Amino acid sequence: MRSIMPAFGQFQQEAAVVGRLLAGYGELEFELKSSLRFVIGDMDTATRVVFRTRGEEQRIITADAIMRPRYDAVGLINPYSEAIADMGWCRQVRNQYAHCHWIPISGGLGFFDLEDAAKSNTRIRLKRRDLDLSLLQEQESYFCYVAECFWHLYHEYRRLSGQLKSHSFPLPSKAPRPLKYHTTP
Repeated sequence: MRSIMPAFGQFQQEAAVVGRLLAGYGELEFELKSSLRFVIGDMDTATRVVFRTRGEEQRIITADAIMRPRYDAVGLINPYSEAIADMGWCRQVRNQYAHCHWIPISGGLGFFDLEDAAKSNTRIRLKRRDLDLSLLQEQESYFCYVAECFWHLYHEYRRLSGQLKSHSFPLPSKAPRPLKYHTTP
């Protein structure tokens, strides 16, 4: 079978995780929208605010401008600020995979981040970045952690603002951010 991604044919487990990260980032945007929904009390408007905005970074910035003062007002500014920053990190990981060229390497996958390289005004020098299954699984776990942070935040916001009596979404323990890739010599 022909494939547009021959490197993924050799590293199918790694490819599956990359696919889940690329597609799964949309789930984090859905959680961002859900947070906005509960803050403004209107699902239609929250959906329009987040998904009419083009570009992942701009979506976060726009939703944050509306939500930040509301989360601050109920005493959730610290976990909220961390969740927004963590989502920004997930966006960077997603984008590095969405705008790259994949190559098989010994022990995993390598890639060249073409978007990052193109930002240079000097001669482009591609830097290979390496991944292995373990690192990709850590990144996927971190994406799940960020989703869980949003689940807690919007339920806790609702509790503190009197919309809920209780909820079963505790704030997860702080997870360390994995590497974005392994550096190569």
